[in-house]
Amino acid sequence: MSTHRIRFQPDNIVVEAEAGETLVDVAARAALHINASCGGEGVCGRCRVEVRKGGVDCPSGPGGFLSPEEYARGLRLACRSIVAGEAVVFIPPESRADATVYADALAELEVTLKEARPMCRQVELALSPPSGADNLADCDRLMEALRARPGLETAELDLPALLELPEALREGEFQVGVTVFEEPGRPAGRVVAVRARRRPRVSYAVAVDIGTTTVWARLVDLETGRTGASHGDLNGQISFGEDVISRIVFAAKGDGLARLRERVLGTINPLIDRVA
Repeated sequence: MSTHRIRFQPDNIVVEAEAGETLVDVAARAALHINASCGGEGVCGRCRVEVRKGGVDCPSGPGGFLSPEEYARGLRLACRSIVAGEAVVFIPPESRADATVYADALAELEVTLKEARPMCRQVELALSPPSGADNLADCDRLMEALRARPGLETAELDLPALLELPEALREGEFQVGVTVFEEPGRPAGRVVAVRARRRPRVSYAVAVDIGTTTVWARLVDLETGRTGASHGDLNGQISFGEDVISRIVFAAKGDGLARLRERVLGTINPLIDRVA
């Protein structure tokens, strides 16, 4: 399938698009959220854009939300406009979902977790190095010492921590710190990270609130329960409908559910990078 360059103004962002894609989908890939309350059904009229140059087909033509005069000026519904060649598309302010209005909404909010029960604890271990008389494997050496601690008799070792173990043991000269995650309802703690003991203790998680309009992420110290940096952005799913019902309808069509999941992950991951 042929690809074409679509330039979105006033942001001056260029996106590679396949022939047949809608402008709503192309813009969303570039994190340019165009209002589409109806989930791309063409029944809300809020995704009006101006095609200033190039190849965009709009099979529906004028009528409905676009008068013949507006259509002649290049106005189109982005959810009904299909890429057919290189184009320049202007997104007017009234059609944009602008994340800047949310960016500082919680900047001054202080959060205190009362009676927080930390889900992680750090355990410092001093292990004896291997010798001719003591040739235990790294993982057995670690778990033997850990399970000797009260409350950790049934602890388990996660694969990511196992992969970190050989380097951490030798860097720390067999003095290591392990992060034990204690999941509510599970008797066995899980070792989720291993570090050389000289390295700083870090036990952060990210709490994510996925809302219909916005997604917020906040760092949480899993040892103390204290909260840290936070940031929010528009939920990328907004391109498929501004309300939950529209998104449910979209999810039931073809690969709609996978696309909704991909879009919200595309919002969450940059937020995690930013707060970290």
